[in-house]
Amino acid sequence: MTFVLPVTANAGMQWNLLQSSLPAAQVQCRIVNGRPVVFGLYLECARVPDVVRYVLDLTNGPPTQSMMPPAPCRGSAGIINDDQFSGDVRADEHVSQHKRIVLVIESPHEHEYTSTFMPIAPAQNTTGRNIAAHILSLLHRHQRLGLPPDHYELLICNPVQFQASLYELHRQSLAKNKPARSLRDTTWRTLYYGMNERAGFLSRLERYNAAAVIVACTANLKQEVLGDVIRWASCRIPVVEANSHPSAWYKSSSVEFR
Repeated sequence: MTFVLPVTANAGMQWNLLQSSLPAAQVQCRIVNGRPVVFGLYLECARVPDVVRYVLDLTNGPPTQSMMPPAPCRGSAGIINDDQFSGDVRADEHVSQHKRIVLVIESPHEHEYTSTFMPIAPAQNTTGRNIAAHILSLLHRHQRLGLPPDHYELLICNPVQFQASLYELHRQSLAKNKPARSLRDTTWRTLYYGMNERAGFLSRLERYNAAAVIVACTANLKQEVLGDVIRWASCRIPVVEANSHPSAWYKSSSVEFR
């Protein structure tokens, strides 16, 4: 399925990014009647599924040393190919043994796909390593988000499950790259509001047996997602925002949930 981005030639560098796709790229953009039309992105085969990654033991005090939490029981769920976190279980295939803490992180980027643009899982590479290193200590430092002592599954969720950054098209990093970040935000909003991803996200939340939700999107999109999650939760469960995306969780002391 194609979709039209609300970007015009006046956008300058964003417009140039949309026309920089390599001939072999799976995602392409063509200018049709003066409007950029994106092909190859909004397809079910390019959707990155949400996953349950860890079982978090919040029955005791904070861990005395950094250690990766255990993976959930896989049951009959299939193995996710090329996943750097081999214990991941697709959330839509997993029968939950515990309530979940849902970590909401925005949309997949470069490392969430193979070199042939096959979807893997959320939060690969640095983002995933930072979550593994710090999530337990952060939850303990923030009084378990007010939850009772228990075991909770950590479910990692992208509100938009497609590559809003369009990295497959232009192959540019988002770091210190304002045009690429602006294009990501525009694409994300087009998918979230215009292509029904918002309704799909809220429907998934309803099925996830959530005990709490942490909204950890990047700054430009966080308040939009946070507002939707707060309205969805309607005071039934704790909803907090992280002050940064997990890709920047280099030190747990610099991360705040509020």
